[in-house]
Amino acid sequence: MKDDDSKTVSKPDLEKTANPYSEVEHLLVPTSVGTALPTQRIRTHIKIERPSSSCWFQVYPGWGPWHDDFRIFILEPHGDLPSQLVEPHVVTEDIGLKIKRPTLCVDRVGELSLWLIAGGSYTGVAARSSRSSWELTAIQAAELGRTRWVRVTSNQSAGIYEIHQIQEGVEVPEPDWASMGDLGPEEILSLAFPDDRRIGSFDHPILKNLRGEF
Repeated sequence: MKDDDSKTVSKPDLEKTANPYSEVEHLLVPTSVGTALPTQRIRTHIKIERPSSSCWFQVYPGWGPWHDDFRIFILEPHGDLPSQLVEPHVVTEDIGLKIKRPTLCVDRVGELSLWLIAGGSYTGVAARSSRSSWELTAIQAAELGRTRWVRVTSNQSAGIYEIHQIQEGVEVPEPDWASMGDLGPEEILSLAFPDDRRIGSFDHPILKNLRGEF
């Protein structure tokens, strides 16, 4: 005999369960929901490249190639290996090192890059003191880029970088260097040359290969 006091359990709305698109309003983002959350970018890498001929850039004014004492050793291995930062204490012989002037650039969209401007060569004894026309014009571009948006193009026949600047009177927003985090040379070099792009010991595989220690 059926218990009259028993309650009938209503079935769920099968139509809504089976077809969530029957009423799409509940799938749309409410206009009251904020999408611009306060965030801070964590920079994990700085690319190493010379600004392209179509790139307008400025140069970080705090440090750069205008300081003769701010140069680093770079080894450019053959093959697919990227350029390597070489610590001076492991440099005991001529292994084809180049001397570079690290220059921090920012483009119009706020992306950072490290331009390694030529700074001489290393023969195992001393760095070449005379500057090439490429080096001189690159440094000139960097110095101008401290206060203005510039662009460089290569003039192969003359062996120089041609420098272009935005015309006077044209208003272009300046880089917000303060919003880009710590831009000290220690931080920038560590991001541009992580452990797999730095030679800091005599038994580094690349150095051992150059010495014929296979």
